Amino acid sequence: MIALSLLAGVMPGCTGLVPNQAADYYNKGVALANEGKYDEAIAEYNKAIEIDQNYTNAYVNLGYAYLMKKQYDLSITNYTKAIELDPEQKTAYNGRGAAYLYTKRYNSAAADFNKSIELDPSATQTYTNRDYVANMLNQATLHNTYGVNLAEIGNYAEAFDSFSQAVEVYPYYPAAYTNRGILLVIAEQYDSAITEFNSAIQLNSDYALAYSGRGLAYIYTEDYEEAVTDVDKALQIDPDEASDWNNKGIALEQLGELEEAADAYDRALQLEPNNQGIQNNITVIREAGIPKGVKGHYFGPLPYGIEKAAEQRTTETEFEPFTEPPPANPWGGTGLVVKTLTGTWVSNSPYYGLSMSDGGSTWYYDVIMRLEETDPNTGGLHVHQPCTFTGTMQMTLQSITGPATTVPDFMSQIGTTSEMPVSGTRDGSVVNLNFGGGTHKLIFDVDYLYGDTELYDAASYVTWTYSFHLRRS
Repeated sequence: MIALSLLAGVMPGCTGLVPNQAADYYNKGVALANEGKYDEAIAEYNKAIEIDQNYTNAYVNLGYAYLMKKQYDLSITNYTKAIELDPEQKTAYNGRGAAYLYTKRYNSAAADFNKSIELDPSATQTYTNRDYVANMLNQATLHNTYGVNLAEIGNYAEAFDSFSQAVEVYPYYPAAYTNRGILLVIAEQYDSAITEFNSAIQLNSDYALAYSGRGLAYIYTEDYEEAVTDVDKALQIDPDEASDWNNKGIALEQLGELEEAADAYDRALQLEPNNQGIQNNITVIREAGIPKGVKGHYFGPLPYGIEKAAEQRTTETEFEPFTEPPPANPWGGTGLVVKTLTGTWVSNSPYYGLSMSDGGSTWYYDVIMRLEETDPNTGGLHVHQPCTFTGTMQMTLQSITGPATTVPDFMSQIGTTSEMPVSGTRDGSVVNLNFGGGTHKLIFDVDYLYGDTELYDAASYVTWTYSFHLRRS
């Protein structure tokens, strides 16, 4: 997947005894690295740098050697030094991009691959590296957005799993940590929620929703001063969020600052004048003249962030996301997604051509799906009509492209056909499809649908852009 190169030969422009001696060490390092002796090569490159501290190619090759040893932070350090010495060093950008990729710092990797392509547009493999990064960011976004959709209908168990999968794919994703924190607040696991919000804020110090969520968690843990601090920070970023003004009022009320609390409630009501819950909070404090217990207040709905990973600002190089184990799913859940496949399914029902890609390879299938609606009163297998169905799915693998072609077990499956029973439900644009005897659950999340077409309509073509989430049972 990642194309890298080792620089060889004497550094151009070296004259005199000391530079030549540096080049001798450097060339020994190249020879050793070509034999896979990276520890010994590193020692030679460092000897060259001791003589010539501006030896750009030595830093580039140090970056490569550490990359091969999977010491990614040292790889990044040396590639960065090479770039400081020579901002046009295309090999260093591509190598550092690879190190960022292997540590899942995808935004940083994309920036380096883009710079490498700018310096050398003919480097075709760098385009592939960049496309892989874009695919991983897209997968994280799909998981996060799908989790938001599940949370909004109250399916917290699978929503939590989807947010956790977004974090597993892209550990530098503030929205996914925040959304997981919100669900932990709902589950009354406030300390764990605060940890999630801390991670989001560490990644993006201007993320209002993370401050809002942490402020709410602090209210429930009776840390009202911290709650006011966090809600104030959220309001500095977004002063028109009524729920933050309302929650600030609750925290101030518990601190005995009743006038300030009433002012915060008033500001919330100005933003949402028809909100009876906020009005009740104001009435209680103005009529009673004493603080009311936290649980007697209206808090308002919890929001969910759906920012896209590729677009959201995040500090990838200042965060250590692998030091803490992920929080357990309070609702049990169905397990993390094993693999996500994305692509396009163009149908001329009942025959389907299906392509699935994991970011590097693509599998092409001919698919025949025969479905029968189980409830005759639901109006048919219509795109926008909720229904349940059963049937069979027959898949024939036609071809494979990409790195998977080097795996004999994959290639031996070409031309084979498998058939299995399927069942599921459809509601709007989301199809839940169960197959494989309950071994796997395939969630068919349709992002775009063109036309008002029945699923089983031989006269029409339907194009779906989808994500397949294959979960552990």
